[in-house]
Amino acid sequence: MTSSRQVPENTGPDSLAVRIENRVFGLMHAVDKGMEGVLSSHNITPLEYRLLRFCRESGECTFTQLSVLLPSDPSRVSRVTHGLVEKGFLRRRRLTNDRRVVLMRLTGGGEELTSQMDRQVNEFYEALVAGISEEDIGAFMSAGSRMMQNYNDLGQSD
Repeated sequence: MTSSRQVPENTGPDSLAVRIENRVFGLMHAVDKGMEGVLSSHNITPLEYRLLRFCRESGECTFTQLSVLLPSDPSRVSRVTHGLVEKGFLRRRRLTNDRRVVLMRLTGGGEELTSQMDRQVNEFYEALVAGISEEDIGAFMSAGSRMMQNYNDLGQSD
């Protein structure tokens, strides 16, 4: 018995979409697992590290900025932020003219920890790209940027 349902072209295991998806998810998994290993000695998760790094780079940041930037839902960002405050790595401050706005800034301990982790994360990334030419890295970055722009042009961005 044959099915009347037609399978669209280019949806099999060798389709471009499946190959791209497999590479992207494979790379994301490798980066997250590698970062977990690097950061585990500090008892910090990759999401916590990214949050600390963003706060350091921006000086002070709002919860809203973090929620938009980090690939996680706002409730998780809130829990992670609270945990980093409890650990003494982040400090919260409310604006006097608008008490709803909470600014976050690294503490001295947060600055020191983030710097230590930066060195280790950079070593991990150097190991990840070992043997890949600058030209290939540039092509990868260019293709990734173009795909993100195409996504934004489709009106799909958050």
